[in-house]
Amino acid sequence: MKKKTIVTNIIFMIFVSAISFNAKARVLQSDDAEVYNNKGVEYYNSGDLDKAIECYEKALKLKTDYVEAYNNLGVAYHMKGNYDKAIECFEKTVKLKPDYGEAYKSMGLAYSKKSNYDKAIECFEKSLKINPDDGYVYNNMAIAYIEKAEFDKAIECCQKAIKINSDDVVAYYNMGVAYFAKGDHDKANDCFKKMSATGNNK
Repeated sequence: MKKKTIVTNIIFMIFVSAISFNAKARVLQSDDAEVYNNKGVEYYNSGDLDKAIECYEKALKLKTDYVEAYNNLGVAYHMKGNYDKAIECFEKTVKLKPDYGEAYKSMGLAYSKKSNYDKAIECFEKSLKINPDDGYVYNNMAIAYIEKAEFDKAIECCQKAIKINSDDVVAYYNMGVAYFAKGDHDKANDCFKKMSATGNNK
C-alpha cells in the first residue's frame, strides 16, 4: 500500500514538473516570437524584405495570434508588390484585432494598387471609423474616388484632410486634380496655388 502511494506521488511530481516545463516553454516561445518580429523590423528597415518576411513567418509559427507580426508581414509583402499576400495578412490582423485601424489603411492601399477602388474605399472608411483624424487616409480615399471619376466625393475627402491639417499639400494637389477633371479650371488653379504657397512656407 505504501509502495503504491510513493509511486503515485512520484508520477504526480513528474506530471506537475511537466506542466511547469510546458508553461516555461510557452513563455520562451512567446519571447522568441517577439525577437523574430523585432529582427524582421530591423531587416525591413534595412531594405531586406525577404529576410524580414522570413523572420515574421518564424514569429507567427511560434505565436499564431501575433497581431503585429501579421501586420508587419503584410507591409513587407506590400512593399514587394505581392498585394494578394499583403491583403491576406491584413485580413488576419483585423480578424484578431478588429480595431486595428492601421491594418485597414494598409489593406486599402493594397486594394488601390490592385485597382479595386471599391474595396479600397471600404477599407479606408473602416480605418477612419477607428482613427477619424487620419488625413493620410482621406487623401488616399480621394485618389480612389478620382480613379472612379467620383470627383465631388474626392473633393469632400480632400476638404476633410485640410480640416485636419491646413498645411496638407497633398490634399490641395488632389483637390486641384479633382476640380480640373470636373472641368472647373479656376478652382483647380486656386488649389494648386494654395499647394505652392503652403509648400513654400514649410
